[in-house]
Amino acid sequence: MERLMKLAYESDTKPYRIKREEQVQYITESEAEDICGNIINGSMLVTDLSDALVGEDPNAVIDQCMFDVMTGNDESLAGVHADAINTAAKMKFSRDPVFVTNHTETV
Repeated sequence: MERLMKLAYESDTKPYRIKREEQVQYITESEAEDICGNIINGSMLVTDLSDALVGEDPNAVIDQCMFDVMTGNDESLAGVHADAINTAAKMKFSRDPVFVTNHTETV
């Protein structure tokens, strides 16, 4: 019993359970620029309908996208910015039916 008490109350014991450390690989600035540049510049709105960008500068959107991707360490955040540009263009088209009528081949 004495041996058991000594083992139970010994202060210099090491914890028997060691937490697993997560291996995190952060997205670098150049990787974020590639990811965001490909998604934003590759979107149909920027390539085919650049006059419908509603005052949005694609370079500014890429910079904002890069910040979000690097801060969140998540590539999927780049798609949010492409969706935001597309939504802004849809809003412009819904407010300007004359533009849509005159540019039916591109819209």
